[in-house]
Amino acid sequence: MTARARTVAVTGARGYLGSRICAAMGADGWQVIELARSAQPGRTNRLPHDLALPVSEPTMQALGSADVLVHCAYDLSLRRATDIWRVNVDGTRRLLEAAQKCGVERLIVLSSMSAFDGTAQLYGRAKLEIEALTLEHGGCAIRPGLVYADGADGMAGALRKLLALRLVPVIAGGTGVYTVLEDDLMKAICALASATTFEPGIISVAHPTRVTMTDLMTRFAEQENRRCALVPVPWQLVYGLLRSAEVVGLAPPFRADSVLGLVGTRGLSVNGIDRLAELGVTLHSFS
Repeated sequence: MTARARTVAVTGARGYLGSRICAAMGADGWQVIELARSAQPGRTNRLPHDLALPVSEPTMQALGSADVLVHCAYDLSLRRATDIWRVNVDGTRRLLEAAQKCGVERLIVLSSMSAFDGTAQLYGRAKLEIEALTLEHGGCAIRPGLVYADGADGMAGALRKLLALRLVPVIAGGTGVYTVLEDDLMKAICALASATTFEPGIISVAHPTRVTMTDLMTRFAEQENRRCALVPVPWQLVYGLLRSAEVVGLAPPFRADSVLGLVGTRGLSVNGIDRLAELGVTLHSFS
């Protein structure tokens, strides 16, 4: 890193993980430039950046002053493969090309544990393509497990909302999910950004022990002191109902594609634990 104050640009800065990363890196001494789809009046460190559009001149200037780019932005509202590739994949390509042109030293891109060869999930396939782009530009792709913490948003937050029901449907089938404590993920990203050496590649930031959906929901219920009954439901039925709702134009609380990510990870393994250990990052188990 250079001797001047370290600067990081974070895309998706108003999203769940993006906002957490901005806070963590700010606390770690970084000057943070927030890149989000909408700028906020009075916030000179927040600039508009939309993956669906060409990289703007203000974003280019921001990248020109950044030592590190952490790319979190991803439009989850899109359902069709053509739209997902047009916005998320091609948008990432434009961003990484711009970062390389501006001389950003380190590229850290958030991927997913759903990204693996043979995945049937659209999200996982798009993230796999984004990983390839990241490696092509000399960056590091991070595959977080299901991120959990008190007050966490994302998939864990969506699952917790189900606990308001007396009968809570739990997806049955699959091999369980890999998890990561939110604080552990933040420490891993800060450590990679600050490391003396930076090795391009793919790192799984997830504890290597899988957690079943039943165990996951049971623990969430205990933490929130919820009295509810967990009802196993075949994942195929859940997927079919959600997909049918999407086909007729409804917007269910879960995307059907997300179900595939929760159950279709049989051939997936965790890699990069040794690298995280070298950086002083310890991953806590869900239990």
